[in-house]
Amino acid sequence: MTAPAARAVEPTMDGRMVVIEAAPLNGDGDGRVAVVLRAATPRETFDLLCRAFALTRRERDVVSAVVAGLDTRAITERLFISRYTVQDHLKSIFDKVGVHSRRELLAAFSATADPADAADEAR
Repeated sequence: MTAPAARAVEPTMDGRMVVIEAAPLNGDGDGRVAVVLRAATPRETFDLLCRAFALTRRERDVVSAVVAGLDTRAITERLFISRYTVQDHLKSIFDKVGVHSRRELLAAFSATADPADAADEAR
């Protein structure tokens, strides 16, 4: 199978995420299609959640840092922004995600984002 012609990330009945990829079979003129189902990577799931919650690029950077376990001071140093700006971003993120604390934010994202990936993303 070549690069997927169609791709989707969808939740399963048990709450995990699955990637569905489909592409025409090489050299096959009769329209047959190969379909692959695989578990979504943490990054794919994280990306999907960020898009679903309509997070801005900077809000995504802040969420990545929170998921990586950084406190406000470390986030300010990593992202070169003030602590007030971090708090403003967190307030906006909480509103969009529908949570009231970092703990709830982590619950929404931690099962989906590998902290190593999130830390790399925040850089």
